[in-house]
Amino acid sequence: MMAIQMRPSFVKTALQSMHATKICPFRSSTPRGWDSAGIPDKQLSSLTIMVMYTISELLKRGWTATMITEYAPEPDINKVNPVFKNAATMKLYAPDQIHTIEQSIAFLNALEKAKERKLAASKAVQTKKKRLIDIIDSVQIHIEEDANLLNHAISDYYSYRAQTADGICT
Repeated sequence: MMAIQMRPSFVKTALQSMHATKICPFRSSTPRGWDSAGIPDKQLSSLTIMVMYTISELLKRGWTATMITEYAPEPDINKVNPVFKNAATMKLYAPDQIHTIEQSIAFLNALEKAKERKLAASKAVQTKKKRLIDIIDSVQIHIEEDANLLNHAISDYYSYRAQTADGICT
């Protein structure tokens, strides 16, 4: 049996990419012995798609890093990262286990507390932004008129170039 492990959001994309790679680019129709999704008929009956959650998907579902270590410390599968071989292994979690954990009262309480902390943190960021804007608005910049400003700038430029050419400044 052939098993493919994918994130839920990429199941359709994966089938489309399999379709794109299996169909002959010189034909406009599907080759003989292939179904419309581009999967060989022989493999179609044995194809099983295992949908697994990654840590980033758990975070998108509202989990925090602490909640992952507390409620799902051991992943169901550790898989080599397909993009970067030297990167850390991908931790994959079975959806039925995740859904069971998400239904528990302890997890729901922790999720509610995490939402409250995120809301408080976003309010703190808004307050900091407002204070910074107030400080910026209160600063007054005065530029004094200098009739010889251009001449001073040119003079400083040439003296700097003369010093660097002589090796004085490096």
